[in-house]
Amino acid sequence: MKTKRSPGNLESELQTLRRRVRQLEASRQGDRGPRKALPPCEALVTGLLDASSDWAMLIDVEGTILALNEAAARGFHKSRSELVGVCSYDLFPRDLARRRRALAEEVIRTGRPARYEDRGEGSWLESTVHPIRNAQGDVTELVLLSRDITQQRQTEQALRESEQKYRFLFDAAPVGIGVADRTGKVLAANRSMLEMTGYALEEFVSTDLACTYVHPEERRSLLKTLEKSGRARDFEVTLRRKDGTTYSALLNVDLAELGGREVLFTTCRDISEHKRADEELRTQRELLGNVLRHIPYQVFWKDTRSVYLGCNQSFASAAGAGSPEGIVGKMDSDLAFDKRRARRYRVDDQQVIRTGRPLLNKEEALLGPGGQQKTVLTSKVPLRDAAGGVVGVLGICADITDVKRAHQALEESGQAERSFREKLTALHELTNELSTAGSFDELCRQAVELGRSRLGFERLGLWFVGSEPGTVTGSFGTDERGRTRDERDQSHRVLPGSFPARILRDRSWLAVSPDDRFYDAAGRPLGRGTRIAASLWDGKKIVGFLSADRLLTGGLITQQQGELLQLYASALGPLCSRKRAEESLSRREEAQRRFGEQLTALHKVTNELSMAGSFDELCRRAVDLGRSRLGFDRLGVWFRGEEPDTMRGSFGTDGNGRTCDERDERSPVVPGSSTEEILKGTSRLAFAPDEPFRNAAGKLMGRGTRVLASMWDGKRIVGFISADNLLTGQPITEPHAELLSLYASALGHLCSRKRAEEALRESKERLQYVIDNTWDILFEVDLKGNYTFGNLAAQRITGYPVSRLLKMDMGDLIAPDHRKAVFARLRKRAAGQPLTQPFTFDIIRRDGRRVTLELATTPVRRQGKLVAVQGVARDVTERQRAERELLIRNSAIHSAINPIGLAGLDGRVSYVNPSFVRMWGYRSEKEILGKRTVSFWRGRMQVREVSKALRTAGGWTGEMTAKRKNGSTFDVAVAASIVKNEGGRPICMMASFADITQRKKAEEAMRLAQRKLTVAREEERRRLAGELHDSVGQGLVALQLAIRGLVKDAKSKRPGARPTRLRATVSHCDGLVRDVRRICRGLYPPTLEALGLCSALKQAAEGFRGETSLQVNCSASVRRGRFPPEVEIALFRVGQEAISNAIRHGRAKRITLSVSHKDGRAVLSVTDNGIGFDVGKVVGKGLGMSMMTERMRAVDGELKISSRPGHTRVVARVPARLIRPTRRKR
Repeated sequence: MKTKRSPGNLESELQTLRRRVRQLEASRQGDRGPRKALPPCEALVTGLLDASSDWAMLIDVEGTILALNEAAARGFHKSRSELVGVCSYDLFPRDLARRRRALAEEVIRTGRPARYEDRGEGSWLESTVHPIRNAQGDVTELVLLSRDITQQRQTEQALRESEQKYRFLFDAAPVGIGVADRTGKVLAANRSMLEMTGYALEEFVSTDLACTYVHPEERRSLLKTLEKSGRARDFEVTLRRKDGTTYSALLNVDLAELGGREVLFTTCRDISEHKRADEELRTQRELLGNVLRHIPYQVFWKDTRSVYLGCNQSFASAAGAGSPEGIVGKMDSDLAFDKRRARRYRVDDQQVIRTGRPLLNKEEALLGPGGQQKTVLTSKVPLRDAAGGVVGVLGICADITDVKRAHQALEESGQAERSFREKLTALHELTNELSTAGSFDELCRQAVELGRSRLGFERLGLWFVGSEPGTVTGSFGTDERGRTRDERDQSHRVLPGSFPARILRDRSWLAVSPDDRFYDAAGRPLGRGTRIAASLWDGKKIVGFLSADRLLTGGLITQQQGELLQLYASALGPLCSRKRAEESLSRREEAQRRFGEQLTALHKVTNELSMAGSFDELCRRAVDLGRSRLGFDRLGVWFRGEEPDTMRGSFGTDGNGRTCDERDERSPVVPGSSTEEILKGTSRLAFAPDEPFRNAAGKLMGRGTRVLASMWDGKRIVGFISADNLLTGQPITEPHAELLSLYASALGHLCSRKRAEEALRESKERLQYVIDNTWDILFEVDLKGNYTFGNLAAQRITGYPVSRLLKMDMGDLIAPDHRKAVFARLRKRAAGQPLTQPFTFDIIRRDGRRVTLELATTPVRRQGKLVAVQGVARDVTERQRAERELLIRNSAIHSAINPIGLAGLDGRVSYVNPSFVRMWGYRSEKEILGKRTVSFWRGRMQVREVSKALRTAGGWTGEMTAKRKNGSTFDVAVAASIVKNEGGRPICMMASFADITQRKKAEEAMRLAQRKLTVAREEERRRLAGELHDSVGQGLVALQLAIRGLVKDAKSKRPGARPTRLRATVSHCDGLVRDVRRICRGLYPPTLEALGLCSALKQAAEGFRGETSLQVNCSASVRRGRFPPEVEIALFRVGQEAISNAIRHGRAKRITLSVSHKDGRAVLSVTDNGIGFDVGKVVGKGLGMSMMTERMRAVDGELKISSRPGHTRVVARVPARLIRPTRRKR
């Protein structure tokens, strides 16, 4: 027989299910939020917050303080009780309070934490605001955390300044500096190194240094030297620049350790220009040696003691020495000269040295190597130093033996040749007279005039071999009227077969042209006649010719005149050569004298410039003194600019000759210009013969010659000096240009030194500033423990003025319990014993506070003697406090119940706590660290989505399926975020996890119960509709028909039938009332609410006893009090279902019910003697069993069922307390 459920019973089940759904929903919302590892005890949290030096406050949305720690109370100089309930914004200045209120409103609006910094006068405060939400997700409170980061900010600033200083020194070094590893990979290089090699820094870092060596064996030799001694000094190599050009370099390499690995620290100096200068000097010496070896004269030079310093091969052969080396260091008496000649030579030398005047054209007779007589013409001139003093004598000897022989031949002629001899005498006198000519041009002019007046020649012309091959140049001649004419500006090319060619190319002594054409200076023909020419010999080669003709009289030239012309020419040749040599020597001496005076002036100018007060003053005075002392027309000083291929001006000269400031001017280096030639170092001097000169506005002022001289600092070109002749127009001579080069060389060194001095002075000032403003104590104590030096940080940390500290003993500051240990360490340090540094100790400030210092010391020795100890002390009080707090936080994370993990930005795990290791089934964290995070999850796509969310939003919360080490999976709730540093830069990822496998199972069971509840609800509705239709509905129809019968009886006026119908109608109404009551009892038993569980179960048992033949026993041990309503209705429905199952399915004949209260639990037991069933197959599958289980779970109860044939027992236990009934007042 089926048990019908009442409407009240269904409503109670619905309320129980709704309450269970709300509990599951609340549990789900709690699991979705981020899980934090909280300490198990509120007192522990309070203690941790009070121990922190950071401010911590809890305020509501209006800013009222709800709670705060001791550090925050001390910051406001009040107690906690005074601050709780006060509006926090009233405690700050108006502007700061406004900013904090706006920030708090933003956090409340967005629900996200915020961080900000407050900067005061010399202090920084970092604050963080975190929202706290209620169960509905609304922000109701805010947590404010503040930290003093003043020391951190100031330390960061000091580190940045220090790094900038040392980076500037590295980049400003005048030599190339580089750091590379042993494989040749460049790690760092300064500006000089990059300029020297032509690379940019990015290119140079990626360049293999082995490729820059022109000769690989040089690099191998360098590496062997480093392997042997660990260093290499002045190692010369040939390197290749980026553009392929090579240069010679001098390397200094040290093998050092940097960052745990060996590196090569290299300085490089370009010595290409020095080697090029040495090569030029050798070339000039070889050129001078060739000249001396091939000159047709005998040349020698001696010192003031007449000791030979050198000679050419011609003189060495004549002196019988064999080679010039055999002459050096000897005197005339040591050579193949007789004593009288040696004595005469020494007298001549000393006369020239004593008087300082030259001895010219002294004719001397000598015996040749074969005993033949020779005649030489000797000239001696003094050699002077830069100061003009005589330091030696230079001698030149010309062999005039042939001339003397000619004279002798003339004297030996007969009486018939008297006139010829007279002319020869005249020729000799004329030669002597010509030898006294003041200059070469005067000699040539007198040779023409005297040859016509003394020797009887009609017209004469003197021509010499030109500087260009195949040409002749004129000197003086005779015009068509017989007057001497200047022909020095005339030059003619010697044509093959012409009259001059027979003299010059055929090397003839005399040439005659019987019928030659004569022309005037304009090239007009004058006539024809005989011309004769005699060659001019200097002893070895033809240097020109002497031409004569008879244009004026038209006569013939006799043989004697030809011979006389030949003799005259042979005498003029050595005279002209000698006069040229004398003039050249005189010009050289004059140039040397002037150059020496200019060098003296240059030395004085350099000394004056070295005393300039600043770099700009040096440049300005260099322009002024270069023009006033050294005779330059206009000067300008330029330096390399900050940008590549640019020049920066300093001071120069304007178009009016005044010194002008050009420091703001910048000029690009034009490719192919003389400026580029100078800066590349291809030459020390650069000439621009026809250069346009413009003023500052770009207007052309004129044209002229400009000379540029490079300025060297000893290692590289730093700029150039520019000189021109715009104002005077005078040509710039080679010695003057050489003087400019010397001036530029001296000025380059001066400018570099002045720049270095200014940089050193600035460095000292910066160092003093760093010492005065550093946050660490810098001090020095003598061996007695007295302070001899201290910076301002010592005054700030100790509270004592520096002046008082210098009078104090070190032990006066150290805490008594640390004093002995500190002095023991200082004594060991002073003795040179090795100690671990730094070490910490405590001092007592002037105000009595205890401060912890971290100290590092070093002994000070002067002249090898220990005199003091220097040290650096840092206040680490706050750092130690922070380290302790960090240790506590790390311990809290490590001991957290929930798993926590950290991973790098590359996705590899860097830290996990023990809870993570246990949950994922690993033995230790070593098995996890280094693995990729994707290996711990089942789906790679979800991991990628989480990573994307972290990169974009900075955080992610949700559920994922994790994979254990053994491959099994489980569900977890994940709260992940990006961890950033103070600069806002991401450094790693952090996530916390919670195992939600049981919650997932509960949710699945809840969904299954809801489906079963829906089925039960529909079944109950169908049952209730059937009962209402079959019983109440049919009774109402019968009642309707009875009432209609009564109406008809009333209309038919049949009173006798009314009582019968009325009784039948009343009977129908009683039946309907019973049916409605029966249905209502099935929905909700009224006795349960009125009398309690025991009475309701008794009534239900009596109902079953009346309807069936089974035996029902009901016992209740609860006499006083009642259970809560939700417990009673749950137990009633379980008992009702158990009785129904026993009757319908178990066919039980006896049922025993018992209700009791044991150990704080309400216990319902239902026992029957039915056929029994298999509990494993039935529990959880039938609707009745499922509803009984869900009813117990809704009230946190438990249901146990045991069954065998003849005995089935259902026991329900629910935690419950008895409610005592209240007495009603009468």
